[in-house]
Amino acid sequence: MKEIIDNTTHYIELLTGEKVTLIPLKKEEKSKLPLYITGAYELRTGVLFGRNICFAFVDKDAECTPLQYSKRALALEQMTGLLPIFVMESLVSYNAHRLTKHRVNFIVPGKQLFLPSLLIDLGKIEKEITERETIPATAQLIILYHLEVALLHEKTGKEIAELIGASTANVTRAIKWLTSSGLVEFVGNKAKHLRFVQSGKALWMTACELMRSPVLKTVYTDNDPQGLICGQNALSEYGMLLEANHKMVAIGPKEYRAIKQSTDPTHGENEVQVWMYNPGNLAKIILVDKLSLYLSLRDSSDERVQKELKSLIEEMTWLED
Repeated sequence: MKEIIDNTTHYIELLTGEKVTLIPLKKEEKSKLPLYITGAYELRTGVLFGRNICFAFVDKDAECTPLQYSKRALALEQMTGLLPIFVMESLVSYNAHRLTKHRVNFIVPGKQLFLPSLLIDLGKIEKEITERETIPATAQLIILYHLEVALLHEKTGKEIAELIGASTANVTRAIKWLTSSGLVEFVGNKAKHLRFVQSGKALWMTACELMRSPVLKTVYTDNDPQGLICGQNALSEYGMLLEANHKMVAIGPKEYRAIKQSTDPTHGENEVQVWMYNPGNLAKIILVDKLSLYLSLRDSSDERVQKELKSLIEEMTWLED
């Protein structure tokens, strides 16, 4: 802990010219905080640009989603009266961008310092982030199909289009995006074939940073909607989480346009998630596939959901591992 504290104060001084001395949070202040905060962070206080700061050093085993960091920052500030700054030893660029979107103060010593509450943004976020946010739906579908349904090694664009139920034009654009992102190679002379640079869990860990939630929008209906079980109800089937008290199904954009049932953006007994691709292209049972489910829920602030999602990935069977 002493090493990362020293690295943090040195990094702050290097970038801002400010010298900061960090001391443990007072016991009376710490006692006001819930266990999920005191157990996850080493809390130190200091003064930066005249502001009293609570530096929350993140335990690697207690990392959470950007939305959770945002909520915990609010709780820390309300309970201590101090401005919270999270300090992390490492942070993938995609999550760094998501933290900036949530306006969360954070420092990665030696790499990035983002303190919107103090109007400071120093360090580097990779240029590819904007592109990463716009991963084509077909590109995401190709990766997930390869990881969960059947290997796409050595397949041509036309063969892939037939397998995943997409147009050849969309597959061609998706492969171009995947190639530029370094995930695949498209090799060969006349008939080019696809090759993934990584396999199994390694591919997932890299690609996960680039992917987005498949959910385009959520609508509601009092009717009995048809589709694949998704959301909390799917997670309860895969794990131990309790089901929601209403039906939750996912459908593709074409299926949604063809739906004849009336839906409402806010009111209705049952939930219909409209996905950016047909979830049926990845499903082997009546549930949405595990990796799409993970992506649809990974920003949940519910710690029970996060626990089940972690188990979901840990228990995955990868086609190539």
